[in-house]
Amino acid sequence: MHTPFLFAVLLQFLLYKYSIQILNILYDFFKKNHFSFFLPGA
Repeated sequence: MHTPFLFAVLLQFLLYKYSIQILNILYDFFKKNHFSFFLPGA
């Protein structure tokens, strides 16, 4: 039986690991598009 503590630590680790990759992908995408999606006409 998995303990809630170990499960929470593993979940936090996975969320942190993949959130960094997702943020990098989003950063590259918006950098290439000059944030035109959020700032139209800028």
